[in-house]
Amino acid sequence: MNKLIASMNAMLVLIYKVAEIALVFVGLIVLIYLLLGKDSGDYTIEVMTNLSLLINAVGSQTLVALAIIFVGYLYFANKKKK
Repeated sequence: MNKLIASMNAMLVLIYKVAEIALVFVGLIVLIYLLLGKDSGDYTIEVMTNLSLLINAVGSQTLVALAIIFVGYLYFANKKKK
């Protein structure tokens, strides 16, 4: 049973690392778009178009709620460490 839990933890760490790398990659694309604008290339413009469609589909109220949950999580995580 301990081997199963250890392998599941290893898989979770791998998934978190992949998600972190993907988030940094998307952030880099957004930064490139902000710096270069329409001259940033087709791929960057397509990513920005997809992000804007996702944000429009989710809605601004949902994004605000997710931001509040995220800030609350960070607050309580930091409070727990102290």
